[in-house]
Amino acid sequence: MIRAVKDNRRNYFTILIPSVLLMIIFIRSYYWTVQEITKRKILEALIVVFFVVVLPVISVWIKPINGIINKWHEGVKETKKFFQSSYQNNKIRLLIEIVTFLIIAPITVYGIGGVLHNRMMGYTLCAICYVLYFLYIYRNVSEKKPEGLFACLAMVTGLLVILVTPASPGVMVDDETHYARVVDLADFFNGVDYTADERILSGFMEVIFEKKGYDKESRDALYTDLNELYSSRALTSISSGSKGIAYVAYIPSAIGIIMGRGLSLSYVHIFMLGKVFNLLLFVVIMYYAIKRLRYGKILFMAMGLIPTLVVISASYSYDGWVFAFLSLGYSYFISMLQGEEKIKTKDIIMMNIAFFLGFMPKAVYVVIMFPLLFMPKEKFQTKNQRKLYYFVAVIAVILLVVSFVLPILMGTSTGDHRGGEGISVMGQLSYILHNVKEYIAVLFNFLKDYLAFGNSQKLFQFYAYLGTGKFYLLVLMTIAVVAFLDKSGDRKRIMPIRIGAIVGAIGGILIVATTFYLVFTPVGANTIAGCQYRYILPTLIPFLYFIVPEGIGSSAKKNWLANVSAFIMSTTLIYNIYNLAVIPYM
Repeated sequence: MIRAVKDNRRNYFTILIPSVLLMIIFIRSYYWTVQEITKRKILEALIVVFFVVVLPVISVWIKPINGIINKWHEGVKETKKFFQSSYQNNKIRLLIEIVTFLIIAPITVYGIGGVLHNRMMGYTLCAICYVLYFLYIYRNVSEKKPEGLFACLAMVTGLLVILVTPASPGVMVDDETHYARVVDLADFFNGVDYTADERILSGFMEVIFEKKGYDKESRDALYTDLNELYSSRALTSISSGSKGIAYVAYIPSAIGIIMGRGLSLSYVHIFMLGKVFNLLLFVVIMYYAIKRLRYGKILFMAMGLIPTLVVISASYSYDGWVFAFLSLGYSYFISMLQGEEKIKTKDIIMMNIAFFLGFMPKAVYVVIMFPLLFMPKEKFQTKNQRKLYYFVAVIAVILLVVSFVLPILMGTSTGDHRGGEGISVMGQLSYILHNVKEYIAVLFNFLKDYLAFGNSQKLFQFYAYLGTGKFYLLVLMTIAVVAFLDKSGDRKRIMPIRIGAIVGAIGGILIVATTFYLVFTPVGANTIAGCQYRYILPTLIPFLYFIVPEGIGSSAKKNWLANVSAFIMSTTLIYNIYNLAVIPYM
């Protein structure tokens, strides 16, 4: 009883202190005109009550939140024990490693970059040094803790992408649309829209076609203009369009923008911070997805470090959100299969929450949940638990399918007219139903090229408007080797699940292609438009894990497998970003 009281008190102050800091930042983040001062006062009163009273109290009263905080404290204790056990006989080495970590950035960015008069070169050298540093730190524990190695390398390479690419839409595909939605969400509590946002949203085509902001001169001019517009509080009105459930994936970036405003950063740094928070969400969710697994950890780490995926996650896009939460959902599912333990009810709920969050921006991937239907009966504690397992999964699938299919059936989905003239969802659906054989032929011909081995470059080393990178075959071979070797060595009878995973992955690609035929392709066209290769990435999660049978892996240490695969993924990304973004800046 006494310990519970102490834990509650500790948890209360654990939330209260950061809540007060966040409250101050949040209040400083928004700007209201004099005419709306009354609304501001009411809003500030509500914010104070929420951050100072409601948030800390619910952290103690609500058991799941209280449990998360307790686990966080346990994680801190485990980290302390890890460092104590690792360095108890060699404190000098610990000191050297800490000092090395602290001096890498100033030496490379301000030292070498300053001498060369090129900060982008300094950032690149800094990223290389940190990649080598973390590979050295994790050299002996990367098999057991690949989630830590992943988090470090993903943050290093992702931050490099954010720092060396122009702080403007027009770098990644559709990032102007995503950024407009993020700003709309960030301005929910704001009384104004900024002209600086309108400026980059209206000028992204110059970034795409004229490469504005790539060279030093045009980038300095762009940044100066944006920062001056923002600091002068130049205001405008931006139309954001209709909202939907996909907006949930913009919350991390919106939080980054709000915090940047509250910290009084320049407009350019606020724009970058929105990307950083999107990257951070991806890294944190993938970290826990990898950590939950008993084996298959290195494969999930390698998938998370795929260069295309890291670049997407370090931009205004929800693809990183989708991949991370689907990975987390599958890590729950796979961890239920690993070991002899029975399934826990809370894991069933958490698995479905993760899948649901992952599917919210793109419900078309819901078919990759197909292997969940083949969970062995002996894994359940009771019949009622088994019923709950299927009930929750079916309800989640129904809700997602309805959110996707209902607008089409009701005729409220008009399609994406960026695909050109002749776009009609209902018209295309009618064409498919009346010409089934013709559409199957169109789909087959499209997939023949879409899934061709030679197009792997567009999957693994594609950086949108930046360009296409090299070494895609090296990345492909690395993924294949890791998928083959990162197994438990135990033979398990999960053939139905393996078949279901492959069918689900293929079905996911078929549905994605069909969706783009409906919403992005003119009626009756003999090809499918707009279906980019990055849409294959989420289907790789079940496919790569289950394609190789169990019993293949060895009992030998796999530190080398984790280190080499992480090195290849990270260095190929740095090399390509250097060629595509740093060299044009010189």
